[in-house]
Amino acid sequence: MSREAKVLIIVVTLLLAIGIVMLFSASAIYASETKKIADPYFFLKRQLQWLLISVAGLIIVANVPYTLWARVKYILLGITIVMLLLVLIPGIGTKINGARRWIMIGPLSIQPSEMAKITIAIFMSAFISTNYERMKDWLKGFLPSFGLLALICGMILLQPDMGTAMFIAIVMTTILIIGGIRVIHIVPAFCTGALIMCILALYKFPYIVDRVMTFIKPDADPLGKGYHINQSLIALGYGGLFGTGLGKGISKLFFLPEVESDFIFSVVGEELGFVGTICILGLFAYLLYIGWNICKKTTNKFAFLLSFSITAFIILQAIMNIAVVTASMPTKGIPLPFLSAGGSSLLFTMVGVGILVNISNGSHKVVADKAKTTLIPAATPEIIKAP
Repeated sequence: MSREAKVLIIVVTLLLAIGIVMLFSASAIYASETKKIADPYFFLKRQLQWLLISVAGLIIVANVPYTLWARVKYILLGITIVMLLLVLIPGIGTKINGARRWIMIGPLSIQPSEMAKITIAIFMSAFISTNYERMKDWLKGFLPSFGLLALICGMILLQPDMGTAMFIAIVMTTILIIGGIRVIHIVPAFCTGALIMCILALYKFPYIVDRVMTFIKPDADPLGKGYHINQSLIALGYGGLFGTGLGKGISKLFFLPEVESDFIFSVVGEELGFVGTICILGLFAYLLYIGWNICKKTTNKFAFLLSFSITAFIILQAIMNIAVVTASMPTKGIPLPFLSAGGSSLLFTMVGVGILVNISNGSHKVVADKAKTTLIPAATPEIIKAP
């Protein structure tokens, strides 16, 4: 196993361990006092179940050659599109808080939009690597790639989930630019998409406008629309430098909503203080560093783009979550990777980590094999197109 892969697993393990501890601390009182649950270990047990499934997924994916994903990209895309369609059908898709985003498979609920992140990262990386010379062409490069991105984001918008759609659009647009798409092609399409989202926000999703206005003036309605973010800031401020102590926070006593998922970072700040939050930020920063090192050591375009995409998805999601709880951007329900409660998010994030591990090990093997031979002079490897 490569050094980067080992360090990546260590960092992820630390984040998972912190997440399990903080999840129990944040959710135990809420779970025990809620009549429908009445079990302080409810969220902990459910997260541990998903953790076992996710670790198994990581191990399996880490041992599957990453080039296989390029070969089955159309199958993965087809499954994802079907899942995104099924979730919209009443009776199949489960509706929670006005959004239909989950499909029940036995006792488990799967969120297809989480699967879409991995699928579109694989498909776009493979498409760009095999059509690199055509990417500057509007008809052969831009239209099919951006058209697919618009399709996936559009289906997610129908759930509705504007935040995830925008999240995927930002990461994949960056990948397309890196992959050779002309900026002159991207800008009009991106502006059109942004305009459509603004219109939808005004007429279809007015709560988004409320969130933006609350972000601009959080004190305008502190007990109403601004309640969530104000309680988050109070929790972070109350923690001070070293925190109130593990399990001793008060924001989780029904003051701060979604403490086990969207606002778990606020609980970290309150109970572990500024020092605890810096440790979390440091781990994510180091994960970014490891991900970038894996990208740099890849030997082909597909591996580079895929590892870059997965790293970007994980880090940008962490940045967005922390930005929300610190009032640095409008409120959006997005989990903190590895820490927040949420089965689908954890599963597909761990699958992404498994792919990173395999890419790192593959690149390490190529370098090691080249070092053993003296017949071939050292040189920058040629770009190998994905199958």
